Amino acid sequence: MDVSLPNWPHRHEICSTEPLKPFLRPLVAELATGLYFSQSMRGEIVGGISNEQVPEGISQESSLLFLAKYARALTQAVPRLGSVRVLRQWAGCYDLTPDGNPIVGPVDQLDGFLQLSGFLSLIHILTLPTIFRVSIPLVFLSFTALTRRVLRTSHTSLTLHR
Repeated sequence: MDVSLPNWPHRHEICSTEPLKPFLRPLVAELATGLYFSQSMRGEIVGGISNEQVPEGISQESSLLFLAKYARALTQAVPRLGSVRVLRQWAGCYDLTPDGNPIVGPVDQLDGFLQLSGFLSLIHILTLPTIFRVSIPLVFLSFTALTRRVLRTSHTSLTLHR
């Protein structure tokens, strides 16, 4: 069945440095550039920078372009970090929605399919326990509707393993 969902993946990269003697307490965020970083309990500087110009798709490969953009912005913000070594760099995908808010509810085109996606910000993440509590009956109803459809249309047997 052809179902079009309104959300899409957006690749985002982060890196961490060698441990340093603690000097930074808060998370630092520069709204103009999208730079953000903080110091972990082990002393590493961990951060990233917004980049709207990433290829579409779900690639989780690290890029030199990100590292150069992040390093330039980080050393402009805190020049003493110019000689710090980067130890790790990784990428992952954020689940973006048209209005930036989570999508919660059934998908009309596919009976039994429930969409719970787009939880990006801390505020959204803090709502997850409530969202899940409210969604459990929907998940159960969706599962039973989907199971009924599979059993109706399938000639294979359904076996549960313990």
